[in-house]
Amino acid sequence: MASPDPLVARILKLLTPLGPVEARRMFGGHGLYLEGTIFAVIFDRTLFLKADEKTKGAFEKRGYGPITYEGRRGQEVIFPYWETPKELLKDGKALCRWAQKAYETGLRANAKKTPKGEKRLARKCTDETPPTARSSRRPRYEPDF
Repeated sequence: MASPDPLVARILKLLTPLGPVEARRMFGGHGLYLEGTIFAVIFDRTLFLKADEKTKGAFEKRGYGPITYEGRRGQEVIFPYWETPKELLKDGKALCRWAQKAYETGLRANAKKTPKGEKRLARKCTDETPPTARSSRRPRYEPDF
């Protein structure tokens, strides 16, 4: 078993006051989760916290930006995770305040999502769905609600 990353262990220790934060390996880095909600990622020895329109101003004001990469078609793809000021890794209380905001951002993002099955069902149930070879026939039973 590989030894844990010291940076990840240090960040988890600093975030102890938030609750049971878990680090899960992902895409060559780690995702940080609280109660099943991802709120931060660690890539290239850098902590990135989740931000949205409501919270990204705090990062922008300090000159930090989001994770970006070039997509398949050459377009810039922007992740909603913003680089965190290095000073936060020295001040556990401040890090917890920022992480709490990132966790709340994660909760807001989760609330906007609809489960995959519900999306498919909603798409199937609308009258605006374009007819296909299979769906062009009218169903034999029309619900009465």
